[in-house]
Amino acid sequence: MNTEIRQAGIIVHPRIPDALSTALEAREWLGSRGIGAKIARVHLPSVGETLEPDGVSPIGEVVSESDLLVVLGGDGTLLSVSRTPGAEAVPILAVNLGNLGFLTEVARGELYNALSSALGGKFEVDERRMLEYVVCDDGAQRASGHALNDVVVREESHLICLDTYIDGSYFVTYNGDGLIVSSPTGSTAYNSSAGGPIIDPGSDAILLTPICPFALAMRPFVARGSSRIRVVVRSAAPRGTLRADGQEQYPLTELCEIDVWLSDRTISLIRSRQRDFYGVLRAKLHLGSLPQGAEGEGVRSADGTPDPQPRGHR
Repeated sequence: MNTEIRQAGIIVHPRIPDALSTALEAREWLGSRGIGAKIARVHLPSVGETLEPDGVSPIGEVVSESDLLVVLGGDGTLLSVSRTPGAEAVPILAVNLGNLGFLTEVARGELYNALSSALGGKFEVDERRMLEYVVCDDGAQRASGHALNDVVVREESHLICLDTYIDGSYFVTYNGDGLIVSSPTGSTAYNSSAGGPIIDPGSDAILLTPICPFALAMRPFVARGSSRIRVVVRSAAPRGTLRADGQEQYPLTELCEIDVWLSDRTISLIRSRQRDFYGVLRAKLHLGSLPQGAEGEGVRSADGTPDPQPRGHR
């Protein structure tokens, strides 16, 4: 991946307070260092289309022209950016201006130190594989796309019956509110809330987690990363839907088929120098106290040494 940065894109959530002002400030900071920068706003279904104010460009244009993407928002903002065509070719510095921030692990106070490192080529990235999905009805493809976290098949008001196959072999029929097919990155998202396992985001795996299953014997399952999952809707679900990352949504009909697999498409997230995945887990999920003498493990200072001051939630 080319690390020479001449043009940056700054992408903000339209409703996070101060996100746009922070973007304008960052654009000025980059400009003073000879780096061009354009600002875009994500368009989320819950927000709808918004008029672009002066100085804000369409997101597709910004992504296609950038050598670095700076995402200012929360995990939902990053999820939207990850599905934008061309985002897989650009390193992403995701800055948490939201609440939880499993994916946007760079804190607001780290923004300019992280930018300085990025401009100097001194950064490491996590390559995160995305899910790819296709929805077919009566042999015809109706929808397709990518998701960074998960593809969810569910029903809003009735039980839904889902025949599930792995690599062409029948696996199990899920009866309940639905099924989460998650990437390793998405294991800390809806999957975790539904009782699924948390796994390292670099794992070669794909997760199947039932949502409120009718039978208590139904348990989450971890399949090989090379697996191809097929879900066949066996019940006429009046409000059955497929949701990709909780943002893209498609209605489902009886006997429609959904294929999901780990795609070759990845996004490149610039790592924070002050924390790692395990430190984020401890802070966000309150996983218990640290062993004696390891108070700063997983939370590191700018020079890479353990920081003795626990940071807790950002």
